[in-house]
Amino acid sequence: MPRIEINYRACMKTGQCYYLHPEAFRKREDDHPEPTEPRFPESMREALEEAADLCPTESITVADD
Repeated sequence: MPRIEINYRACMKTGQCYYLHPEAFRKREDDHPEPTEPRFPESMREALEEAADLCPTESITVADD
């Protein structure tokens, strides 16, 4: 099952991830994104990878356990 890792030091809080994929990301009070779940079904992998690819600071990584 894929999971999302976010490099908060590199993240510029542009919000593209939670605007494009609100099923996978939400905005925290400090405007940083966070995953909506600790792990996601395999059927969401393509959306997670798209969010990682479109992140302007390359702060999102899709990982497997």
